[in-house]
Amino acid sequence: MKVLLLAGNYPPESGGIGELVSNLAHALVSRGETVEVITPVNGAADAENELKVTEFELAEKGYLKRVSRCRRTLRSALRRGDFDRVLLSSWSPFAVGSAYRAGGPGIDILCHGLDLLEPMSSRRYRWLMRRTLRGASRIIANSRYTAGLAKSAGAAPETVRVIHPGVDTLRFQPRPAPPRLREDTSCANKTVLLTVTRLVPRKGVDAVIGILPRLAHRYPDLIYLVAGDGPERSRLEGLAKESGAADRIAFLGPPRTEDLPSLYNLADIFVMPNRLIEEQGDVEGFGIVFLEAAASAVPAVGGDSGGAPDAIDDGNTGFVVAPDSPDELFDKLNALLSDPALREQMGAAGRQRAVREFQWHQIAAAYCELPE
Repeated sequence: MKVLLLAGNYPPESGGIGELVSNLAHALVSRGETVEVITPVNGAADAENELKVTEFELAEKGYLKRVSRCRRTLRSALRRGDFDRVLLSSWSPFAVGSAYRAGGPGIDILCHGLDLLEPMSSRRYRWLMRRTLRGASRIIANSRYTAGLAKSAGAAPETVRVIHPGVDTLRFQPRPAPPRLREDTSCANKTVLLTVTRLVPRKGVDAVIGILPRLAHRYPDLIYLVAGDGPERSRLEGLAKESGAADRIAFLGPPRTEDLPSLYNLADIFVMPNRLIEEQGDVEGFGIVFLEAAASAVPAVGGDSGGAPDAIDDGNTGFVVAPDSPDELFDKLNALLSDPALREQMGAAGRQRAVREFQWHQIAAAYCELPE
């Protein structure tokens, strides 16, 4: 199979969607498929040494200009090559005007959750999204929740398929954390809660801070590491000071790529009680961080919202909790903190599930085996 991938995000640009499409592309190549990438990301061609990558310029402003440029670029690429499938990293602006006009190979659109929920507040974008999704051969949703959003947005139900993101189980695996990192994070001989995320309201870091004094009273060696940055950081740092538990909370900033696996190995529990913020169209479509924790044999606690219930096997690899219930979050974290054997059991189950279901070669196989 020969696939043309139009990727709005791609390494060296950071971000979950770029990593997802890059990992999927490489996994497809590893199983013998051919993948060509076209992307507006500067430096992508130089950073890639396995796939053919062609960069194109995308206007910074002017939505219709961006749509037109994507359409022309896609058509030009299709004229140059004989492709079996076209895979688009998101519906807007990359699939607009392409799915129902390009002709030739089937058009597959990846959907992530936020990209569908946010435009629903606009009548114009709802119409455009419906028409675009209807014109695709297949809609590939990252979770059951996102699949439901796609159908609500107007996608033909028979075209919607769920393929979860994957995780590199060799990169993320249980191993001793480097002593240097323990010293740098001041967590030597500590029990560690960890969140790795962009600091925005939907991630629920404020909810963890809110219950931390109660947990710290029971567990004097507890420390909470927050790895990431974003617009919420200053507010969260203020909440930490107000909580009286600021000495138990360390804001680490964005982790270096090479440190990320070791960061998970510092953790006893991964926690991110994600929530839906409907008025802003903000949701966690899946939560790859939950898979990274699972592959590292770290139990996870996430919000019963969006796609997190697909990423966490509730009661087996961790817990999902009501995002608006501090007591439930406290109870589940307390259950794990008070029972090292339960943490070990759930961590091992998470690792087994990651290896069994979420390796990238399995994700690539699921894509290749989709019915037409």
